[in-house]
Amino acid sequence: RFLRFAFEDRAYQFKVLPFGLALAPRTFTRCINAALSPLRQSGIRILNYLDDWLVIAQSRDTLENHKCQLLEHLKRLGLTINVQKSKLHPMQNIAFLGMDLDSRSMRARLSQERMQSLISSLTSFKLGRVVVLKCFQRLLGRMAAAAVVCQLGLLHMRPLQLWLKSRVPSNAWKNGHLRVLVTRECMQTLAPWFNTRMFEQGVSMGRVVSRKIVTTDASLTGWGALCEGRPAYGTWTRAQAKWHINCLELKAVFLALQGFLPLIKDRHVLVRTDNTTVVSYINHQGGIRSRSLQRLAERFLLWADRNLLSVRAVHVPGSQNCGADMLSRGGPVHGEWRLHPQNIQMIWSLFGEAEIDFFASEENAHCQLFFSLTNAPLQGDALSSRWPKKRKYAFPPVKIMPLVLQKIREEKGTVLLVVPSWPNQPWFPELVELLTAPPWPIPLRRDLLSQAKGSVWHPRPELWNLHVWQDCLDAGRTPSTLKVYVAAISAFHVPIGDRSVGRHHLVTSFLRGARRLRPFRPNMVPVWDLSLVLSALAEPPFEPLLSAELKVLSFKTALLLALACGKRVGDLHALSTNTACMEFGKDDCMVRLQPKLGYVPKVLSTSFKAQVITLRAFAPQDSEPAAHPLSPVRALRVYLERTSHFRQAEQLFICFGGRTKGLPVSKQRLSHWIAEAIALAYASRNEACPWGVHAHSTRKMASSWAWAK
Repeated sequence: RFLRFAFEDRAYQFKVLPFGLALAPRTFTRCINAALSPLRQSGIRILNYLDDWLVIAQSRDTLENHKCQLLEHLKRLGLTINVQKSKLHPMQNIAFLGMDLDSRSMRARLSQERMQSLISSLTSFKLGRVVVLKCFQRLLGRMAAAAVVCQLGLLHMRPLQLWLKSRVPSNAWKNGHLRVLVTRECMQTLAPWFNTRMFEQGVSMGRVVSRKIVTTDASLTGWGALCEGRPAYGTWTRAQAKWHINCLELKAVFLALQGFLPLIKDRHVLVRTDNTTVVSYINHQGGIRSRSLQRLAERFLLWADRNLLSVRAVHVPGSQNCGADMLSRGGPVHGEWRLHPQNIQMIWSLFGEAEIDFFASEENAHCQLFFSLTNAPLQGDALSSRWPKKRKYAFPPVKIMPLVLQKIREEKGTVLLVVPSWPNQPWFPELVELLTAPPWPIPLRRDLLSQAKGSVWHPRPELWNLHVWQDCLDAGRTPSTLKVYVAAISAFHVPIGDRSVGRHHLVTSFLRGARRLRPFRPNMVPVWDLSLVLSALAEPPFEPLLSAELKVLSFKTALLLALACGKRVGDLHALSTNTACMEFGKDDCMVRLQPKLGYVPKVLSTSFKAQVITLRAFAPQDSEPAAHPLSPVRALRVYLERTSHFRQAEQLFICFGGRTKGLPVSKQRLSHWIAEAIALAYASRNEACPWGVHAHSTRKMASSWAWAK
């Protein structure tokens, strides 16, 4: 922590940190960052490198304001500002750390001072002259500083570094006085730096918003790459197969970008590879470890400079690079294609979910249990084992279709079989003979078939016809369900001509015919029994209210209010506990409810549009001793008391449990409450709840019984 030295039996210690020490810049930077932290937290953008700072803002006025805050802050800290060396007025072109930054053209260039310093160093190198090694090292340092704002600046440094490496022994680099002869080869390595156009061009500033991602991999036999699911792969020549694996990996990147050029032309590109050497040679514009790799990197980077806006590389673990790795070892495996999960869900919804997947592997199976062509968790391979009597799904390789059809005949079972519609195949007539229903066409999408965990897409998935609709109608599907299927397929199916599938004249004609065959007939009479439900509400588990489960209390209150007022669920959802919207009468003899301010009901044109709901207490009578438990006023009062301690909103109905406890319940959930209350009432009477009970049925049930009574 401290620097001490002894002289004449006395010890001396510095009171301040000597700036000449190697640790001084780091220590100084950490202290300054801590000092600038409050300003950065307030939104002031400051770039600091040791004692050179740059303040950035979107406008002149903002920059002036931030400058004043910075100067005042530094004054309070006791730091002194060198006003003569500082530029304290806003400008759009400024020199900072040897760079000219232009915010109008968004370009960064080498400053004139740095450029003259670099050119001055270059002029001292003449053919045949002997130059000390320290001059070479100084020149390389100035080149490295200039490379930040020079296009491919680091790449143009590599030839000189390699030349010096071949001339100077590794143990002599610390000897700066070593003399080196400038040869013709040395002058050739310096040639690009004599061209001042490289300095004037500069580089663009700003962040890259989006990049095209290309994933690559190489093996000793070939290479593979992926871009947006599109595969590209090839094999090495006999000469290339002898290259070092690092060269093969970089060559794979080169070939991949050339193959995907129509997709990535004039774009920013991000290369994902599992080879760290390739990542380093791309990001650092070459290297000096391998001459062959440097030559290949030079050709690649010069090509990328002509065709791309920029190229960067990142390392990806080999375990996550399975797609490109598979392509580098021979390409996609025939028969291992996997249907997209969304298409599988559509098949499950139409035919029921399968329990066993045949001719699958651990990677592409859609079911937890599967049979494969070799070993599998269940019994063995698919063709030699007995098939369990469960719902089966199979997507076999086309080349074994005759064996598959023979196996289906032997097992005498029903299988959801995914097969290309190829009528010219010899096995196709037998397939048609075994059908139990018309074939259902799988909707087309770009990633319909994939391998390697969905990273490799089939280039041309097959198109099937529209028999799905007739099959669905025969299965009892309603016209509204068919419209949902049309919308789902139209989202992924390619247009037919200039129209989507849903607007094709054959599809629209079919839907019109389906509506004529199955017209909508609303049920005019509610399917559930109000007397049974009301009698159940007066007994457990709905009573007594003070000890009933909070969920049951919520269900009962919602159902009683819906029956008593005959309002829509949307109107009930808008009720509020605010004193302006809810008022109880003396001794809870009545309650007046009103929706929250600003609520607009669904229907305004009818006469039944009163916003105020007035409910009177349902008092007991000798002839009806069980009537009191059905009073909506009583249920509402108990509901408010039991939810008051965790209520977080003024909305009347709130969630009764979970992470959303106390928060407003959604309109859909309130509908479920009413339907679940009816179902619970039937269950408490050991009766089966009728199918199709929904919350809206309470309106016609309440109005019908009110008219009848």
